[in-house]
This record gives sequence, structure tokens and C-alpha cells, in this order.
Amino acid sequence: MIGMKQAYTERVSRRSYTNRPVSRSDREKIMKAAAQRSDAGGIRIVPIFEDGSPFTASSGHVFFTGVRNYLVMAGPEADPDLLEKVGYYGESMVLLIQRMGMGSCWVAGTYNRKKVKAALAPGERLVCVIPFGHVKPEPTIREKMLAKTIKRRRKKVRDMLVADGRPENWVVYSVRAATHAPSAMNRQPVRFIYEDGLVSAVVKQEEETDLIDLGIAKLNFEAGAERGHWTFGNGALYEL
Repeated sequence: MIGMKQAYTERVSRRSYTNRPVSRSDREKIMKAAAQRSDAGGIRIVPIFEDGSPFTASSGHVFFTGVRNYLVMAGPEADPDLLEKVGYYGESMVLLIQRMGMGSCWVAGTYNRKKVKAALAPGERLVCVIPFGHVKPEPTIREKMLAKTIKRRRKKVRDMLVADGRPENWVVYSVRAATHAPSAMNRQPVRFIYEDGLVSAVVKQEEETDLIDLGIAKLNFEAGAERGHWTFGNGALYEL
């Protein structure tokens, strides 16, 4: 496996997949990781293998080609932190898949929800899906164009960090890791607040996806910090 830093700095969204199946050993790793993260967050992450029906042209969605596998991201509708948890634990899965040598893409709307194979329990909500699988070494022309656009628009540390005084080096390094976090429409709405030696993360919640983006950015921050962990909630503190 590649290292975590290489995973979050090099990862780009992939929308075109090869017909190479996920190996049995990799399936087991993904299923085990999904179960662990589901238990930790009180949500449900369901890996679906060898089914791309929610992403086919016949389903009315032509944004992807060759999808054979995806993660179903769901959980209790009543959980006030559901969207943030989906972002946090989903990004953990995304980086694991990247480290395993495969590609992935966060998908909130461009798929056929009716063809998702995981049945929801009463009170559960399907939040989004994450197609994944083997990809060609070189991205497609469209993927390259999207990656260049995202890189050009990517916010700097100074854009995402609001500091009262000079922040510690580990905070700057962690926010730099968070600048690589994917977000809906590449908006990167998360701001990290450094005040009195403490770090918090906030979004304005202008869009529903902002809370998903909050969880994703928190996971990348944590990966960069290599110590401590986040508490859930908009404006919650980072605990060392």
C-alpha cells in the first residue's frame, strides 16, 4: 500500500473504470473496513461488488463508464451528525481504496437511487454513493480536465485557516492536508478556526452537502495531523 500522505495528495476523482474485478483479498479488506467504520460511526457503509446499474446510460446517467462496484453511504435519519459522519467515514474508505491502488468518486446526485442494491432499514436515509474500482494508470481526457480545474481552484491554507495569532506548525500542516479534500462543486466551504491554542472546524451550511464536506475535510485534517481526533458537530473542537 502507498502511504496516507501520498493517498490524499495524489487522489483525484475517477469516473472511468476498467473491467478488472476487485480481488477476493481486497474485497475482504474493504468489507472489514466498512464494517469497522459503520460500527464506529453508528452509520451503514455497504460495499456492493459487480453491479454498476445505478450508473449506466440506461439509467439516465452518462457521467461514469465501467462502474462495477460502489459503497452505499446511509444511516439513521434521526442522527443530527449523519451527514458529517458519512463524509468523515466515507473519506476514510476513499483513502483506503486509494492506498490499495484503486480509484473512486464521491457521488451525491448523478446516479439512479432506485437501482442501489442495499435495502434501507426503517428510519434510515441513503445519503450518497461512492463508486470505486480499478482504473487505468492515466486518467481520461475528461478526468484530466476536471483535475486541472479542481487544482486551479483549490484553496490555499490561508483561505481555509482563520487564526488568532500564529498557529502551530502541526495546525498549518493539517490544514494543508485538508486543502486536498474533495467537496461538492469544488466549493471547499470548511474553515478551520485556531484560537487560544484550540482548533475547530465550521461551515455556514448554505448547502446540505456542506456537512458532508465538513466530515471529509475533518478526516483529511486528521490524516495530516497524525495525532488527535475530531469530535462531531459543526464548530466542534479537535482533541489532542
